[in-house]
Amino acid sequence: MRRDLRTVGVTALAGALCLAIVGTPVANATRSRNPAPAAGLYIVQASSAGNAAAAVQSAGGSVVVSLPVVAGVDAHLSAASLTTLEARPSIHVTHDVTIQAAGNDFAGSAQAAQLAQMDLGAGWSTKAGGGVGVALIDTGVGNTPGVTSSNLVRSPDFSGEGTTIDGYGHGTFMAGLIAGNGMGGPTAVPGVAPGVTLVSVKVADAAGTTSLARMIEGIGWAVQNRDAYDIRVMSISFGADTGVAPSADPLDMAVEAAWASGIVVVAAAGNEGAGQVTSPGDDPWVITVGTETTTRPASSPSWSSFSSTKPDILAPGVSVTSLRDPGSIVDLANPSARVGGLYFVGSGTSMSTAMTAGAAALLIVDHPDATPDDVKGALLAGAGTAIVGTAGPIDVAAADSSTAQPAWWQSQPIALPGLGTTMPWATGQWTPATWTAMHWGAMSWSQVTWTAMHWGAETWDAMHWGAMHWGAMHWGAESWGAQS
Repeated sequence: MRRDLRTVGVTALAGALCLAIVGTPVANATRSRNPAPAAGLYIVQASSAGNAAAAVQSAGGSVVVSLPVVAGVDAHLSAASLTTLEARPSIHVTHDVTIQAAGNDFAGSAQAAQLAQMDLGAGWSTKAGGGVGVALIDTGVGNTPGVTSSNLVRSPDFSGEGTTIDGYGHGTFMAGLIAGNGMGGPTAVPGVAPGVTLVSVKVADAAGTTSLARMIEGIGWAVQNRDAYDIRVMSISFGADTGVAPSADPLDMAVEAAWASGIVVVAAAGNEGAGQVTSPGDDPWVITVGTETTTRPASSPSWSSFSSTKPDILAPGVSVTSLRDPGSIVDLANPSARVGGLYFVGSGTSMSTAMTAGAAALLIVDHPDATPDDVKGALLAGAGTAIVGTAGPIDVAAADSSTAQPAWWQSQPIALPGLGTTMPWATGQWTPATWTAMHWGAMSWSQVTWTAMHWGAETWDAMHWGAMHWGAMHWGAESWGAQS
């Protein structure tokens, strides 16, 4: 039984790259409505990835890639295969299509108050973050001296380009905000956590496009390789307007699987202003980041998305400075945003997200046994006075010294039915030990990664896929350069 939208379809998760409009409005990417889909690429979900693959093959389709993190596969289906799978009550099919970046408006000069505003603490240095892996789900990272090569790991390419090098420029900019080494003279600005191992997971190509399947595949790879690269943080500066609750959103399912595996997921709120927080930033478990200005008193620009419950925290994202990717699409289109030879200026919740991911890595260095819930709780406890809803400006030093509270451990429905309302580490009585002393290796949760969880036991018939509106995705609301 098919429960997706026939008239809209799943657009690419290249949504906005969560770069915001600052100043003159920029045209959004075209939100085309596709005809009723027939033959093409689809995400097929069942009780497990294996069962989804078997269903595709029995219907005459072909599997492109397995997506076990959402108990599904990406597959080529003929019209006949699609009809066959639609008729099966235990199968869910979502159209997997792409969207391309729209035009932009830019101007340039730089501010560099971004690190001071986060209050990184007296002990911060350009080695901060050492020993922690941060997965950057983005457009790849360019060959730049601004990221120390010994600290950079490149995943297999999930963009379809056959290269892990950034041709668009966005991923390189995010990499600099997280792990930039600060070289390059007086215009240089280091990242929040220059010492981390940056794991670049390329899901989007040089034109700035990706797909739902590629996004989920990249997240799944990071979860699978968590231990190999000590991945404790995931930064996602993409956003989709799904028009559906996180409980029925496959992207939210993927990030919750990462969270359950011990990875702190940091996601952008988006750039749609009031009432619209994009997926996966709409997920209740993850840390959702909105933007604050780099001036005091801090404020949040009108384009930074917010709802009644999100974002969770605000971080600098207006005219912040990071690494330039010479020759990339963004670089060639926006020469006025260049600062010297190595640096660039941009604005948006993308930037705020990357900086918060770096902050999460700093907290994990000081609290190596912390759960993702602990890190989220500490960041919220340390935040300044609320500016948007309950979200206040990030204060890393205050978060680092905050006192653990039972309320830090969240209790809310997990996207895949049957997994309850708490994560693996919350099986016993709460204690502050994870924030202060206990070692993760001694906890039973470490044996309960996403690969061992009982994803196959779910009752998928209860999922209301028919309410999804995947066509309303954004990408073009971007701004590179210093505008106010």
